[in-house]
Amino acid sequence: MQRDRSMREKMKMRGASRQERLVLCLCGLLVMLTYARAFFGTEITDEAYYISDALAMVQGNIPFAYNNFSYGTGSAFLLIPQVFLYDLLVPDHHGLVLFTRLSFVTFRMVVLFLVYRTLQKHTKRSSALLAVCMMIPYYTGEIDNYSYNTIPMVLCLLVGVWLCDTVEHGGRYGAVKLVLCGFLSGIAVFAHPGYALAVLLFLALLICRSVGKNRISHTALYALGGILEVLVVMTGVVIQSDWQTLLRGLDLMFFHPYPTGSLSSISDSNKLLVLALLAVGIVCCCTVAYFIGKKWYAARLRKAGKNPEPRHTESFGAAFSIGAAVLFLLLLLLLTRGMTSLYLLGLLASLAAVMLLFCRRLRRPLLYYVGLYPVLFSLGCVFLVDSSDSLARFVAAVPALLPVLLLLLEQDDRWTKRCTALGMLACTLLMVCTNYVYVYRDEPITQLNTRVESGVYQGLYTTALRAEALPQLEGYLNQSVNSGEYVAFRDNVPCGYLMLHDARPLDMATWDCLQYSYGRNQPAALYDYYMRRQAIPQKIIYVDYGRDEHLSADDPDFLYNNFVNTYYEQTEDVALNDLFRRVVVYEYSGGFDGDFQYWIDASRMLS
Repeated sequence: MQRDRSMREKMKMRGASRQERLVLCLCGLLVMLTYARAFFGTEITDEAYYISDALAMVQGNIPFAYNNFSYGTGSAFLLIPQVFLYDLLVPDHHGLVLFTRLSFVTFRMVVLFLVYRTLQKHTKRSSALLAVCMMIPYYTGEIDNYSYNTIPMVLCLLVGVWLCDTVEHGGRYGAVKLVLCGFLSGIAVFAHPGYALAVLLFLALLICRSVGKNRISHTALYALGGILEVLVVMTGVVIQSDWQTLLRGLDLMFFHPYPTGSLSSISDSNKLLVLALLAVGIVCCCTVAYFIGKKWYAARLRKAGKNPEPRHTESFGAAFSIGAAVLFLLLLLLLTRGMTSLYLLGLLASLAAVMLLFCRRLRRPLLYYVGLYPVLFSLGCVFLVDSSDSLARFVAAVPALLPVLLLLLEQDDRWTKRCTALGMLACTLLMVCTNYVYVYRDEPITQLNTRVESGVYQGLYTTALRAEALPQLEGYLNQSVNSGEYVAFRDNVPCGYLMLHDARPLDMATWDCLQYSYGRNQPAALYDYYMRRQAIPQKIIYVDYGRDEHLSADDPDFLYNNFVNTYYEQTEDVALNDLFRRVVVYEYSGGFDGDFQYWIDASRMLS
């Protein structure tokens, strides 16, 4: 009898392995497509900022002590050791952008493998593979590289899965995993403080879901991991600067920042109204699809001579409604060729997770750990981030769909499983198509047919114009600056810092803190930065690449020009090429007496 049971188990595993082979092949294809996608498109602002800010920190722009402009300053921490080694091995940084992209894709794949290894312990391997398969092409949309958006999304997914395994199932190496979860959560919060909401949720789950004395030990181990991450970061910062400088930087960053004005053009109430209208529309459409699927499946069962059970028809209706919604989003993507479909998928995932939370009969522990934190984070960003683009925040909520779909895959109804699997494949197709249809701040991928042959963008494919213009700008900049000089770029040119070989950046961040493009006109914080560094740039370089109507240097009302015109003289004004239409270089001409406070007070009075 024991032998017969063993044979049945082997037969069952053999039958399951056929499904697994198919999904594994799909996973392999998706991994290849993801790596291939990394070679296409060049980006000279956002992505260049993420990489160049890490490079600037390696070169002395110490995070929090000096570099305290962005709430996402800590997103550079995973890049810093990589950029440091790359700088040692490749001094001119040729191919740096492609290297960081491939590194991040590899990082994501390793994390997803760990997620799969944990999920497959508590669900069918084919279901765990499908779930991971759906996440392979997902990187919060626009740029598949290290950033304050992508890093915490990847890490918190792993943290949620590991916490669920340890707390709910008593998984192996629980103490080690809890400490690692705290450490990874610390990295996520440093990368984007909004993920503090996720940490609060995880702490609440550790307290409420742990049993007996485990509540104290689980919470303590998780907190220990977070404290270790803070100590690692702050020890490095203090060694390079000092406590006084660090505390001054933190005070300016979090407690007493210089006033800047809002970037958002709509009120919080209007943001909420827009999201509510979209949510109501999605709920109404999905409800209609739910009842259509439910009625159709009930009729099919009756026709087959079977009695339709409510739990079967309801689960099929839910799977059908999600699948129908994703197919609609695919159609929308083909029409708009943008990111809107992915944003709406995140909103759909949020609504599905919240609705499942109130369905007590169907709830599973994984929902608490993986389905809720993306929703909390997205909602928090809508109201806490200074931006008008509230729908885009829900791109981070896509992982909330995972526990919902895994729950539907667990149902014992064959057609529900099939419909859910098709829905997950449709989600995967949506994200793959988004990645290939939409190229962030470059031309459509069909036009990216020319390889960049040198410089930091070497190895990437872009348009013929950019492939020629980018190395040309890099060559010109390095001819215009001297080794060891302090250099600043104005009008938001992060790629300029990335292209410098021997000069050193001197700015609060490689994203232009003056933000002339956004209508800001308050340079006091930059003067304070100069005072903390006890230095000013030897050269200030302006690059016109079509972002604004004119350079800020040409605006007589821009307050920073008072400082530039007093101590600098224009030495170069070149029409470089069709992409970088104008490059203007100002060189320090002497005369500054070190009275930074005068300029701080004067700019605050005038602004």
